[in-house]
Amino acid sequence: MNFLLAIVLFTNVVIHIVVGPISNPSHNNDNEDSQISKDLLGRQRSHSDGELSIYRKGNGVNHNHKLGNKNFQSSVSGKQWNEYGKNPTLKQVRRTIHTHKPCFTNNYKGFVLGHYLSKSSFSNKLFMRIWSGFDYTNFHINNYFFFKEKIIDHINLIRRYHKVGKLRENLELNILAQEHANQMAKKHAIFYKVSRDYGMMVRSSYYPAASVMVSNWYDERHKYSFFSSSPKLGTQDFTQMVWKSTFLVGIGIARDCDLLYAALYFFPKGNVLSQYKKNVFRKKFKFFERK
Repeated sequence: MNFLLAIVLFTNVVIHIVVGPISNPSHNNDNEDSQISKDLLGRQRSHSDGELSIYRKGNGVNHNHKLGNKNFQSSVSGKQWNEYGKNPTLKQVRRTIHTHKPCFTNNYKGFVLGHYLSKSSFSNKLFMRIWSGFDYTNFHINNYFFFKEKIIDHINLIRRYHKVGKLRENLELNILAQEHANQMAKKHAIFYKVSRDYGMMVRSSYYPAASVMVSNWYDERHKYSFFSSSPKLGTQDFTQMVWKSTFLVGIGIARDCDLLYAALYFFPKGNVLSQYKKNVFRKKFKFFERK
């Protein structure tokens, strides 16, 4: 009797050992697969190769200011916004990722920047104050961080001479501007977007001469009439750049082989009809200072 009981108990133990692991693996694997999917999803969100990808952190960056009564999240496609969660920080969006293949044409031996400088001695004076010692070999450093910083510094120096306040960099505008720059590089063309809320300046430049783009915008002033209260064709970039009411800026930079594409977004929007005299001023006059 004891022998039969021992056989029954032994049989139950064997069945439990063999059958148990067969019935449980599906449950355990489901949990593991679910966890792996979550991990992969998290990695995809943090390493996605979407067009929208970088925004820089620097002094004067303002990312808390609400742009009017508009909810900014609705201005950016859900796919791109969700790459960084509901509340992306500057650190999360600091790295540039382009969808197009990079170009390795980096040999610019013999390039002479002087051929691209302004004919205006005053424009060149401001240019040298910002860009001296910083040439095309430095543009790409830290994903164009310092290049963008100098673009904004150059604009703010010009604004100071035109008696208006500094622009502050804004994260939300950076996002829009970088998306725009990436699209231009991908399509190999410059274009504006229609917006009732933001002013825009866009430009493409031969890569090693990209530092002169602000000077090019500024030289539009020679065609502008400061006595006018209406816009003039070919001066809209200059007037937006020095528009008094504008106080926030965002910048995006993207490269396509030998061309560098720039998009700048401004808030509030400049170039408002009938508001030119209130927002666009002559530069400060200094004796012996040439135009």
